[in-house]
Formats: sequence, C-alpha cells, structure tokens
Amino acid sequence: MIPPQATACGECGGRLELDEAHAILWCTTCGLTNDMFLDTTEPFKTDDDGTVIHGSHGGPPTAAGNAPAPTYMGRGSRDAKGSRLSSDPASRARLWRIRRIANQGATLPERQRSAMTRTINDIGSRLGISARVRDRAVQLGRKNGFDSRGKSLNVVSSALLLIATKEVGAGLRAADFSAVVNVWKHGKPTKRPGRGSVENQIAREARKLGRTLGVNARTTPEQFVPRIANQLGLDHEATAKALALMRRAPAPPGHSPVVAAAGSVYAAALILGTKRSQKAVGMAAGVSEVSVRNAVVRMCRASDEVRREIIEANGRGVGAKE
Repeated sequence: MIPPQATACGECGGRLELDEAHAILWCTTCGLTNDMFLDTTEPFKTDDDGTVIHGSHGGPPTAAGNAPAPTYMGRGSRDAKGSRLSSDPASRARLWRIRRIANQGATLPERQRSAMTRTINDIGSRLGISARVRDRAVQLGRKNGFDSRGKSLNVVSSALLLIATKEVGAGLRAADFSAVVNVWKHGKPTKRPGRGSVENQIAREARKLGRTLGVNARTTPEQFVPRIANQLGLDHEATAKALALMRRAPAPPGHSPVVAAAGSVYAAALILGTKRSQKAVGMAAGVSEVSVRNAVVRMCRASDEVRREIIEANGRGVGAKE
C-alpha cells in the first residue's frame, strides 16, 4: 500500500487520512479533499531482467479466469517503444485496417452488428425518432441476424426503422427515409424515381422483413392525420375533426392511408372555416391534388352526413353531383 505523501491539510493544518475506497486524501478536521489522486495498487511491471519498474500501477495484464487480455490499438503515430511508425502508404493502410477491426470487432457478426446499429441510430437521429423506437429497430435487426448481404445497409436499416415506427403508430413513410439516406450504385448515389428508387427499395424491404420476422405492423390513415395537420398549421380542433370524419366515413380497403388522411384533413379544415387549398394539402401529404379531391368524393359517398357538412361549408359542394 502506498502511504500518503502529505500529512497536514493545506487549509487548516489538520491531519490527512487516506480513503482507500476512493484513493484520495481528505482532512479529518475540515473535510477538504486533496487534489492528488493516489493509485493504491502495488507496482507489477518488470523489465527483461525481472526487476520491478517503480511508478507503474494498474490492474493485471490478463483478465480473471486465465482469459486472454484484449488488444487496444492506439491512435498515435509511434509504437510501444516510442519509435515513429512507417510512412509507407501500404503500411499505413494495413495499420488502419487493424485499428478498424479492433474497434468494430474481429468477427463478421460483430462488425455487422456494429455497422447496422450505428446506421440505425444515425438515420433515426436525422428523423427525430426516439431512442426507444431505435432500440426496437436494433432488436428486430438482431432477430434477423443483422443480415444485409447483397443489399444496401441504409435500405435495411431504414426498413427496420420503418417497421418499428409503424408499431408505435408514427406517421413516417418510406419517402421520409429515402430523403435522408443515399444508396450508392456504381459509385453514384441513386435518387431517381421509379421501381428502382430508394423509396421503393425501402418499402419492399420493410414488407419482406415484416413477413420474415412475423411483425404485423400495419399503417392506418389515423397515423398520418396529426402530421399533415401540423404541416398545414392547423390546430388540435381540426385534427380531432379529421379523425372524427374518418370514423364516420372510413376509407375502403385497399386505398392509400395517406390519401385518406389528406382528404379528411382537407374536409375538416373546410368545415371549420380554416380552409386549405387542395394543392397545399397534397404537398403536405406528398400526394397529388386529384388524389385529395377523390378522397373527399369517397367520403361523401360513404356517409350522407359527412356529405351534407361538406356541401354546407363549401357552398357549391365538393362532389355534389356524385
């Protein structure tokens, strides 16, 4: 045990004692702690001749149970003997690969887990997804074995996040994820629309993972109403009215939930006197004006009461001739 290096307090002159639990010196009179941090372990390091090197302290070099000691790769430009590392590009590249493997794990599953977890947290933080939902996405990835072979890591991570957000009823779509990620192909990011777009890749992968993992997370129109109303600057009354209209005139099976939510928000704003144009509602929901108009017409056909409210609010009526 290393004895205290000071015996008197610098403030009151009281006696100093060693707190072995915290390895600090403290005054028994005023309670002031000394700034010096003491390592109370005995020196164990020796040179090649077996002589103990004084001033070297810390835990044993091997873990308990005769387990091999882990390898820690330094980030400096000198080795353990103090010699400068080679400036050869090939040597630098080999050293970088060794450091990367030491950081991410020596085995392929460990590297896959680390990379997917990092990607999920990165995409989730960009979209403002809570830590609980991100942890659920990581859990789904672990259930799938963190497998992303032959696919873009961004696509698989976005699909897992999309499933996790559907489970909690969040109104996020594949288009929201494709807006914050890049999928590289032939050295260029793929942002083109069509069947091979990033949005469709994420949607297809989410459907496939949902079937593989047995997660029955379905999207409902009610999930998108608050988000669309918020983007249009509508209050809570309009949101509640839109949800009430959807309960009275539900969307038929097979129709887009986003289009149904956009139509209900447009009708609610119209009835409450805070009308928004079909173009504005379509831009907020990411659909066309025609889709919004058709959604309102379907609501009028599904409920005569909703139809009367819309006609009274609109004067000439939306879909009055239907």
